Amino acid sequence: MTRIQYPSPAPTRHHFAALPQAHIEVVQHDDGRWMWAISFYTADGGEGYAALPKWARFAPTEGAARAAGIAELRERLARRTWAGKPQALALMAWLDALDAPVQGALFR
Repeated sequence: MTRIQYPSPAPTRHHFAALPQAHIEVVQHDDGRWMWAISFYTADGGEGYAALPKWARFAPTEGAARAAGIAELRERLARRTWAGKPQALALMAWLDALDAPVQGALFR
């Protein structure tokens, strides 16, 4: 399992109090396909799910699952009412940074 998290875990046990938080999980299924899951928590609320077959979020490769997770998280965040606020901008900048190497790898 790969877990990409924002912000990076703090050295104390109280890091859960910092907002915003987000993560993308990428897990390989028993049949070889890859599943992804997203989760986020902000001052405006949050949502998420676990990487389980019942959600039918499958991709053929780990990179494709990661890219799908980034795209889904970006789309869900864009629907929130806080789209122009500093927390939203920080999460979108994080997603842009994650997405940059993936886009480059797709066109090689």
